[in-house]
Amino acid sequence: MLMVLAVVSDAIAPSIGDRVFPWAAGISSWFAAVVLWPSLSAGLRVAALALIALGTAIGLLSGLDWLVFLEQALSRNAGILCMLIAVGFLRLVPIASGRGPRRRGAAAWRDTMLATAVFGSVINISALLIIADYLRARGGGRAFALESLTRVFTASAAWSPFFAGMAVVIEYVPGATVSALMAASLPYALVAMLFTWAWGRFRRVDETQHFEGFPLALSALMLPLVLAVLVVCAFVLQPALPIVVMIALSALTACFGFLAFAKGAQHAFREMAEHVETGLANGVNELVLFLAAGVLAVGLAALFDSGQVQLPNAPYDWVFASLALAAMLFFAVLGVHPVVSVTGLAPALLALSPPPVLLALTFLFAWSLGTSVSPLSATLLTVQGRYGLAGWRVACANAPFAAALFVVAVASFYVVDVNGIG
Repeated sequence: MLMVLAVVSDAIAPSIGDRVFPWAAGISSWFAAVVLWPSLSAGLRVAALALIALGTAIGLLSGLDWLVFLEQALSRNAGILCMLIAVGFLRLVPIASGRGPRRRGAAAWRDTMLATAVFGSVINISALLIIADYLRARGGGRAFALESLTRVFTASAAWSPFFAGMAVVIEYVPGATVSALMAASLPYALVAMLFTWAWGRFRRVDETQHFEGFPLALSALMLPLVLAVLVVCAFVLQPALPIVVMIALSALTACFGFLAFAKGAQHAFREMAEHVETGLANGVNELVLFLAAGVLAVGLAALFDSGQVQLPNAPYDWVFASLALAAMLFFAVLGVHPVVSVTGLAPALLALSPPPVLLALTFLFAWSLGTSVSPLSATLLTVQGRYGLAGWRVACANAPFAAALFVVAVASFYVVDVNGIG
């Protein structure tokens, strides 16, 4: 939480803290990682140490001053983590409890997918778990339901500004804006919804006809609406603020406002304080992974800035973007987390002076598709651990869906490239 306060303070008053706030943010986040290190799995510990060692070696061997390297490595992904932590508070808002009339049939299944898309775009994987728990309690936690939920949920990663993917892309692709990326990627997410609906409506007719769905009440849409208004207000009042800080402040404000409206300000303070004491530690996996990936990114950036390694002078067009997306999906199937692929490839691809929107879309689509087909993605591992459905089974079932969306992604690249967008 100290890291969040330092990042926000640096964004609001950069002249006051100068380099104090970035150092405070970095030291706080790494201290939290050290304290929580014993709770990590052995595999993640090895992966994190490997990324840190590789990034450090590359950076120092590239001639980067050790003090400069330390300062950059400490706080490289602090803004992203600040946003993720702040958005995590939104799970305290009881907007998706599933209260409402019980419905059955194709319309109920459709509304469940819409609820997953709406809530998932705001509170991330918490929405997937809330809805999946609701379905399981009513005997609906079968493979069909979980495959549907994961497809719709992972598609949200391509356009939602509240997902880690968008924050990472904005951080690592200078010139890419949230508004431009949302406009370019929202059609992809809508097509993913259409594909999912058609698959269930025409290929899995029996399951949809007997599906008892999650009630989608209009009142539940208040949180996404309020968040959007708060982000727009933040942009109007303080346009110089980084988008991740705007989203973080909006998320914290919305969380407190909804809790205070429901049960009073004292209850809101108490519940948010309890989340700081006990809930934030649940994000240790993301914390360590993003910190380690940040070290690798600093090292690789120093390597390409030094001129010791140069890529062929090829134009970054829609064909190149398609090949880069295919490569990142291959890495995802092997278990490489998208944040590692993005932070690793960004310095190299930026050397080609690509159009920002085209490069950013490559990363966003890789994040979205990769999490749907990688058995080791956080989404599928969560489904496996919580509902007992093997991650590889969901990944294999999602493979044709991902292949179809890959074609949609390539078409998006073509439209963006030909029209010179970004």
